[in-house]
Amino acid sequence: MKTCIWTCVAIVALFVSVESLTCYTCDDTILGYCAISGSVICPSTQNSCYSGVVTLSGLLGEVQSKGCIASTNCKNTTQSIFNFKLNITMHCCSTDLCNGAESGFAPLNVWAAMGTLLLAFGVNFSV
Repeated sequence: MKTCIWTCVAIVALFVSVESLTCYTCDDTILGYCAISGSVICPSTQNSCYSGVVTLSGLLGEVQSKGCIASTNCKNTTQSIFNFKLNITMHCCSTDLCNGAESGFAPLNVWAAMGTLLLAFGVNFSV
């Protein structure tokens, strides 16, 4: 009877220990903001969630990225490409969905700027 109980405890412990981390993702960006976001269960080799921003000096805008990463790869870096500097800023954490949700909609001021540009170029919205 003792063997059966210890076997059941071991099986339950096995299922609890293989639980993986869940992180938010940002698959596509528009004007620097997440356009399509969701969540993903990380593979066992990636033990952290990250939220990253990539900027290229001299160019307007930035690209956001979110997902899973190995904690050893979570580093801020700066690289030179021709006459530009590529900056990668990463924020990492290790609890479920800790890398922040994105609404999928850019802030209101971005939508206002896009509307102004469309009006300035005389885009006709009539059907």
